[in-house]
Amino acid sequence: MLGLGLSLVGTRHRVRLDDRGQTLWAWCAPDALLLPNQVSRHATVTSSRGVTGTQVALELDGGRVTAARRD
Repeated sequence: MLGLGLSLVGTRHRVRLDDRGQTLWAWCAPDALLLPNQVSRHATVTSSRGVTGTQVALELDGGRVTAARRD
C-alpha cells in the first residue's frame, strides 16, 4: 500500500498517468478520479463494475473528463 487511496497492488480501479507511463491502483473509484486532478496530470482511469465486470474508462486532463467509453 502507498497511502492516500493508492496501492501498488492491482485493484479494479487503475490509474495510468499518461505523461509518465506509470500505472497505479486506487482503493475505490472516487480515489481514482481525484488523483489526476491532485497532481495536474493527464490520465486514463479504468474501472470495472463489481457485479457485471463491465469496464469503464475515462480520460482525464486535470479536473476535466475529456473522453469516456464502456466495454
